[in-house]
Formats: sequence, C-alpha cells, structure tokens
Amino acid sequence: MGSLQMKDSYKPQILLCENKRMDKETFEHTIVHELVHAYDVCRAKVDFKDCFQHACTEVSSVLHIDR
Repeated sequence: MGSLQMKDSYKPQILLCENKRMDKETFEHTIVHELVHAYDVCRAKVDFKDCFQHACTEVSSVLHIDR
C-alpha cells in the first residue's frame, strides 16, 4: 500500500498505491508507518539492505501505530 523510496538519499519519498481505495484508518496507519521509516532513516541511517536493521525499523513502525 505504501513504501519509502530512497532513490536520492537526501530526498526520501513516501509513495502510496493508487490502484486500491483505502479507508481513512488504513490511510492514516500507512502514512504513520512510512513516516516512522523516514524518521529512522534520518535518526539512525537505516540500511534497508541489512535484514536486521530493516526488521528493527519494521518493529518500530508497528509499535508506533498500535499506540
């Protein structure tokens, strides 16, 4: 539904799929999830090719949504 694109490390972008209609709650959760990834990239320089770092940012984003 969404992803954080890191083509240019100075300008990360959040992309949302337009081929599937989302309700408001799903949209908000997706945005928060991707913003947490963006924050983690800025804060900790996450390398998404490193499975451990990728797993940590996924856990972090899920924990923020469930608050």
